[in-house]
Amino acid sequence: MPSIQFRITNIHCDACVKISNSALKDLQGVTNVEVDAKNGNTKVESDREISFQEITQALSEVDKTAEILP
Repeated sequence: MPSIQFRITNIHCDACVKISNSALKDLQGVTNVEVDAKNGNTKVESDREISFQEITQALSEVDKTAEILP
């Protein structure tokens, strides 16, 4: 099962986590999303390869931004 890890850079509260989760779960093939409310670290699991561009597009629709973890 493919997964991608990154950080949502503007997570401030539980509402931010909720809307980010929702936006990412709406991507085709996503099976699980985990967002850490403290630091924005996020893991998305899917049944297909999902590009970082798809992720940033989905998050931009809810006014969130992301960066690849080092």
